Amino acid sequence: MDSAERSQSVPVAVLIPVKSFRSAKGRLSGTFSPGERATLARAMAAHVIGCAAPLTVAVVCDDVAVAAWAAHHGALVLQEPGRGLNGAVAAGVEQLRELGFR
Repeated sequence: MDSAERSQSVPVAVLIPVKSFRSAKGRLSGTFSPGERATLARAMAAHVIGCAAPLTVAVVCDDVAVAAWAAHHGALVLQEPGRGLNGAVAAGVEQLRELGFR
């Protein structure tokens, strides 16, 4: 089996780290209200999920509201509380690998 055949036989997933919408886009706090920043973060995350279709999309997060939002948008939810962004992404990659994704 060559590498092209092997890559087609192993499912691919897109992993999207999403932080709490309440604390997202903090650098824009001088321009946008907390509600506006949360709305922007939701819109951006929804856009990324939409762009990733038809691949499996997994959202790694540590926030219950984000987890519910991601599930509503059809994403596989990988909750990784207290790990920080890099730790959550590493844990998410490992979880996807254990589920058979590359």
